[in-house]
Amino acid sequence: MSATFTWHGSLLGSQSVEHVTYGCITAPGTRNIVIVRGDLLQIYEVASRKLGSGDSAHESAQEASRREPGSDNEVQQDGVQANKQASGDKSGTREALLLVSELYLSGYVAGMDVIHPSSSHDDGRDKLVLVFRDAKMSILEWSEPQNSLITVSIHYYEREEFKLDLLGNPYPPIVRVDHQSRCCVLNFYGRKLAILPFREEDILDTQAMESTEDIHKYPYAPSFVIDVHDLDDQAETIIDMTFLHEYSEPTLAVLFKPASSWPGRGLQVGMEAAVIVVSLDLTSRAYPVIFKYENLPSESLQITSIPKMGGILVNSANALIHLSQGASPVGYALNAYAKATTKLALDDMYSALELRLEGAQLCMLTEQMLLIITRAGQWCTAKFTFEGRKIVALDLEILPNSRFSDITKTASERLHPPNVALPYHAGGVIPSGIVAIDTSELIFVGCRTGDSMLVKISSGGAEDLRVTDGVTQPIIGQKRKASVHDIDFDLYGTNLETDEDDMPAANGNSNHVSQDIGSKPYLTICDKICGAAPVLDMALGVSQNRDKEHRDSQMQVAELELVTCAGIGSDACLNVFKQQIQPVNQFTFDFSGATDGYAIAGPQSQDASNTINGSAGASSNTYDRFVVISSKERTMVLEAGDELHEIEDKDFELHHPTFAAGAIFNGNCIMQAYSRGIKLFDNEGKMKQFVNVDDEDNPIIAASISEPFVLLQHMDGKLHIYKCSEAYELSVMEMPVTFNALPAISATLYADTDLLLAEMHAKSKNANGVQRDTGSKRRRLSRNTKTYSASNGVYAAGNVDDNDDADLYGNTRQYNATNETPHIQRALGSTQQNGFIGQPAQEPTAKGFGVTCAVLRTSGALEFFDLENQERIFNCRRFSSCPSILAHDQDDDDVSNTSEQNSGNDIQEIALVAIGNNFKHLHLIALTQSSNVLLYRAFSISSKSGPECSKLGIRFQRQLLPIVTVEIDGQSTEAAYSVRRRRLVPMCLDGHASLAILTKKPLLVIGGRSFARVFPISTSHSVTALTPFHNVNCQHGLILFDDQGAASCNTLPHLNDSEIEANMLSTRFTLEQKSVHKIVYHEAMQVYAVLISTSENFIMRDEDGEPTIPEDIPEGRFLPVVERYQLVLVSPITWEIVDRFNFEEAEQGLALACVSLESKATASGRKDFIVVGTGYGRGEDVAMRGSVYILDIIEVVPEIDNPQSNHKFKLRHTEEVRGGVTAVCGIKGYLVTCTGPKLFVRSFEDNESLVSIAFMDLRIYVTSITSVKNMLLIGDAYQSISFVVFQEEPPKLITLGKDYQSLEIQCVDWVMDDRSLTFVVADTEGNLELLQYAPYNLQSVGGQRLMRRGEFHIGSQIQKFLRLPSRQLDGSVRQQTQLCLMAAIDGRLDYVIPLAEKRFKRLSSLYNQLVNSIQHPAGLNPRAFRQPPPSRNHPPHIPFAPRNRSVLDGRLITLFLSQPPSVQRDMCKSIGSTVKTVMEDLRVIQTAVAWL
Repeated sequence: MSATFTWHGSLLGSQSVEHVTYGCITAPGTRNIVIVRGDLLQIYEVASRKLGSGDSAHESAQEASRREPGSDNEVQQDGVQANKQASGDKSGTREALLLVSELYLSGYVAGMDVIHPSSSHDDGRDKLVLVFRDAKMSILEWSEPQNSLITVSIHYYEREEFKLDLLGNPYPPIVRVDHQSRCCVLNFYGRKLAILPFREEDILDTQAMESTEDIHKYPYAPSFVIDVHDLDDQAETIIDMTFLHEYSEPTLAVLFKPASSWPGRGLQVGMEAAVIVVSLDLTSRAYPVIFKYENLPSESLQITSIPKMGGILVNSANALIHLSQGASPVGYALNAYAKATTKLALDDMYSALELRLEGAQLCMLTEQMLLIITRAGQWCTAKFTFEGRKIVALDLEILPNSRFSDITKTASERLHPPNVALPYHAGGVIPSGIVAIDTSELIFVGCRTGDSMLVKISSGGAEDLRVTDGVTQPIIGQKRKASVHDIDFDLYGTNLETDEDDMPAANGNSNHVSQDIGSKPYLTICDKICGAAPVLDMALGVSQNRDKEHRDSQMQVAELELVTCAGIGSDACLNVFKQQIQPVNQFTFDFSGATDGYAIAGPQSQDASNTINGSAGASSNTYDRFVVISSKERTMVLEAGDELHEIEDKDFELHHPTFAAGAIFNGNCIMQAYSRGIKLFDNEGKMKQFVNVDDEDNPIIAASISEPFVLLQHMDGKLHIYKCSEAYELSVMEMPVTFNALPAISATLYADTDLLLAEMHAKSKNANGVQRDTGSKRRRLSRNTKTYSASNGVYAAGNVDDNDDADLYGNTRQYNATNETPHIQRALGSTQQNGFIGQPAQEPTAKGFGVTCAVLRTSGALEFFDLENQERIFNCRRFSSCPSILAHDQDDDDVSNTSEQNSGNDIQEIALVAIGNNFKHLHLIALTQSSNVLLYRAFSISSKSGPECSKLGIRFQRQLLPIVTVEIDGQSTEAAYSVRRRRLVPMCLDGHASLAILTKKPLLVIGGRSFARVFPISTSHSVTALTPFHNVNCQHGLILFDDQGAASCNTLPHLNDSEIEANMLSTRFTLEQKSVHKIVYHEAMQVYAVLISTSENFIMRDEDGEPTIPEDIPEGRFLPVVERYQLVLVSPITWEIVDRFNFEEAEQGLALACVSLESKATASGRKDFIVVGTGYGRGEDVAMRGSVYILDIIEVVPEIDNPQSNHKFKLRHTEEVRGGVTAVCGIKGYLVTCTGPKLFVRSFEDNESLVSIAFMDLRIYVTSITSVKNMLLIGDAYQSISFVVFQEEPPKLITLGKDYQSLEIQCVDWVMDDRSLTFVVADTEGNLELLQYAPYNLQSVGGQRLMRRGEFHIGSQIQKFLRLPSRQLDGSVRQQTQLCLMAAIDGRLDYVIPLAEKRFKRLSSLYNQLVNSIQHPAGLNPRAFRQPPPSRNHPPHIPFAPRNRSVLDGRLITLFLSQPPSVQRDMCKSIGSTVKTVMEDLRVIQTAVAWL
């Protein structure tokens, strides 16, 4: 077998939130939540969101018209209003999360914290500290000119003298930052502590600094490393550490163990944990121990610093203990097992609660109240009572469900079927971290297994409750009256007369919310970040959403859907994934040759939003009245009612192609622009004015309408603007000379109805004034305050020169900051304070820009013109070079400076649109001749102290689109002028302002709270034109015109913010709130068999089946928990359980497969059966046994009103075996079962009994098995893989080869490329191994040793492989080439696909160019990240093979798409290729996996 070259790509990123922190990252005063999902870092902003126009925006448009008075829908709508009142905001808004930045890292983050500004030279933004495996630490900060995070410094401690005898790093690193940002401490390699001091003018030794500029250039001093043995001789393993409050010097508390232990050793001497408190003298590098506490519980997990009152809170698995200097420890047992783990005296008043804190997360809400979220999903509050610095009383309460309300839940319940997974109540969360948000009553809870939540905490007594939809909710009281000190707070971010001790801390455990919570906190879930992990299994099935006629007659191959088993317990669900949007056809009519279409709405009420081409009015419910369809030679107008019918008695122009049509002035006036001029009509279609611009030599080739303007573009590139008055009269506008100084390639109009440009302009104008005021005030506070005295995070810095060229193309250490305080933001009518604009305006005072004209010149320049003031407001001369940042160039009336020709990127069309739902963002989209899409997102930039460089104060940042579009039919530029077709179509679909891109396979650019994403629209034929359409029979849909002469009216599925953010369409379905373990698809019956379980107490029984433990368990003790399994049958249409098969007590489902076995019941002699392998786990003293179940799925008469219940399970055979059945598969009609280390091949004779015909003794424990033809690939839990073949006559198993390395195998499968067969192996360390059977290789010893062909580090355990053939560019399927889909434990979906050798070498050379040419975040090395860690042991008798680089990192190579064209050409030239060839390679790979 020849070597196989492969590509590793990703369909869906990690869904598990591993780390959470809070800070003012993007701008002073912002509230940013930073989360880490695998290798993805995301920054969210807590912003205000309008209720009723978010997730339920489409409800007002779609369901309000169907709601009848007195119906259940009306009652439910009243519940929504009650939820709005319960959220505590009478203005109809709630707090929401807005994604402002995301960054892919070449490594997995092991720890994270925030550094707060500590110097007057800081710009008021916090910095991020990221810690990675193997003692690496990076500091990142926000760059306003680049609108992204940049790397400040990299710190590396991976040295041989620190590793000692460690072959790897078994201990996860821990990082903590001092509350006053004087230093940070990194724990690495178990017992090493690296101290990194931060420079401060008034604290550190000024002799070490030559000038104050050194503080800004080098914000940190040299670090030093200490061994924990220098602090305490008994310290061996550090468990946790934290900085303490109320100390003048940085004071660190360290929780450690003298030696590694386990619970079975009990209270042996030397096994107890201890805490030492160390004072860090950063100047002299001394670290004296202040005090020490011993005899803490051996299972102590975490320590928390208590602000203001002082002391340390230690939480173990079973107790809470408070430590304070000079006072004896005070502890409380949380269950009956606590006293057996420590010698300390514990108060057992709360032991009956049976709380378990292992895996729990803690957060200080106030100085005296602690929030605890356990792994079981329990939310608890602990309120302390102090006497001095000692706790004298503890009030511990488990919050009941009546204290929770979810204002994100009601809309989803109305939109989806009842069994769709709704946002869960807070009790179902398994947390990974909690952060409190400063100066507010908000907390954010990160979750590994479900949805992460933004929660608002409020208080109220019994008289302040309201019952809504069966849920008790608080009535929020009035806000406190403004005080005199609020003026200082608004101006400077703090009260000058407030004592330092009364100020809230800034981050981490020191974060706490408002003090006015009360004794009974109530929690309201304001927003969620959806996640579904871990993924335990997955299956591919045929999509059932399309109607049968369309699926059978128009599809070359069946469309598949990917179903995963995700989550644990109440968070468990089935996730159905799709990559493409599937339109639902409502009706079809014939029209051939369509080049464009326009839907014209009827008259609207005066308060309705004006909608032109779907650019604004997301909430308009007015149906479209006319549909204008244009072809190359004529126009057809349809009247839309209950049916579409052609009209000819109106005054519409029908004999020429139409280039724009739309309704203005609330639908009372209709405008039509065509090749000979402009016609103006009333709302009945009667012409009121005709403007003739007939010029045979220079006809109109394009037009754009935005009330009250119409833009005409002629063949020579000249532009003309006409304005319609309120008297419905058109007149030409006089524009400046620069408007037609150069010919235009494309032009478009944008109406700033959402005040996006106005908000950005106002921020730019006001930024400098705020900088000067707040900067001088903050410097005074810094000199007068020894401790961290501005923890609310509202800072401003002095003026820093903005060197645009250096920021964009050179030194990244120079940047300019936008500094704004909250009162300025309120004056601007926006709560957004970072660069992105998209907030719902609240009575904005800024004046709107009206209508803006965007023009693309033949020179490659991009210009914006304000039509109201008739002036140029933005000019970027290098737009055709597609830079990463579009910045404004200084205006110059000399057009010769911009007369250079287009750089060759052939941009043909541009569109300036607002994309989003509640939070709209201004985007610039460009389409090239080859259908490459350029997507830019606008952000604000602060103006200079000198002359303004921009009248808008904005820049555009290019967004990465990891999709290669299909090339359109080749047209030259000259031909495109005469047959200009609109390919960028703005629209509003289902409440989302979006944009359709017309290629052979149309694309939809849509955004929610996240960045704009691109989704392909699934169509059977090439689409030539489309238009949004809203009608009683096709609500919020679109009309597609294909090249076969058919026009179809379609509706699109609802897209929520989470689907848009994940760039993957998904739908959740719960199965009775039970854990979901395994799933298979039965192709013949088109149903899913799913293995689910519920938790129950484990009961030890004797040989007679009687319980061996007493029935009365002592108070505070609890039994172990095990799972009770069921096999259920699920319909893929309604996703309901239609049948179930129960297993016995303590019988665990270990294996599930759909196997084709020999059967006489079918003509082919084969039939698909569901095979389940189980094992009985009854404790260590009882030998394991198991069973093999063979079940058939039969058709039965369905129940009344439930047609999906036409399938049932039928048990064909059961056989008990010794040992658990850990893996099953089929081979040539036989059943293969693995029982521990033994493998059996069995024949299912007469569908009645299993007969063993062959067996083999394997190594230790089989975890995975798969087959191809007569070959078996077997994975072992400890001894890697074996390659076995099955001989049918006589039946026997033959081992061909093994891998002799000690790999712990998770799952195995195959990758095929023609005659090449490669084994894909995933181990428990997150590595991917490629091996081959190569008997002709001398090193393989005749094939007995499998040859290693490649290794690739993924970073997350792979739980399941799925093999499927690749698709070709023409839509056909190539069975000889098969790829592997992979599901990881953190929720990510990846794939491995084989590549041809030439394509691999070309892309490998491009990979090397990208590694060496581009800047990588946090200073990480992507090549080193993809190499397996060096901790894996290679047996001495196996020679260490060099790591073969036969797996390409697809995520890194995809960055090639975001590079400017000049950089792309240089890279391709250096590897001896062309951009077109590389794009074709990427398109082939993209098409191969386009099954979903």
